Amino acid sequence: MRLKVLVVGACKSGKTRVANVLSEAVEDTGVCSPTQGVRILEYEPATTFANKWVAELWDCSGHQRFESCMPALQHGAHAAILVVDPCKAEAARAAADRFSPLLANRPPGQAHALVVLLPSGPFPASPPLRLTGAWIEARQLRADLAADGGQQLRRDVATFLSDVAAVASDRDEFSFA
Repeated sequence: MRLKVLVVGACKSGKTRVANVLSEAVEDTGVCSPTQGVRILEYEPATTFANKWVAELWDCSGHQRFESCMPALQHGAHAAILVVDPCKAEAARAAADRFSPLLANRPPGQAHALVVLLPSGPFPASPPLRLTGAWIEARQLRADLAADGGQQLRRDVATFLSDVAAVASDRDEFSFA
């Protein structure tokens, strides 16, 4: 099964970095470069999930000038990953509000949304980030890419996408958009 997964967030939130780490397509340099429109990368899970699904990661630009493209990008999508910086709580909440329409038509009770917390510095000692809008129910993953090179993030995202694939395989024409 082929899953279409949108990777969204504000500009400079680390969407491309997360997509690169997941796909293992490029070495993680930590350098931020703006995405123009969208980049599509393939993500094949570890062997535990092999032969069940492959994901296309649609690394979507966070710039507002591409916002009019979002309905076309979300067509046929199975899931969305919101990348936010927990060190910038207000910007993270604004991004959650901005990208809430992506989740507006998802089936009730189905988890098709994941939030990746990618800090620009040390993780804040404050309580967990409270998002708003449709992302309030989404599972949050702390991504410490420096600690393990993204291995834990890959495992956690593979588990999330396996759950998405299980729901998607139960429907002929499944899409959360």
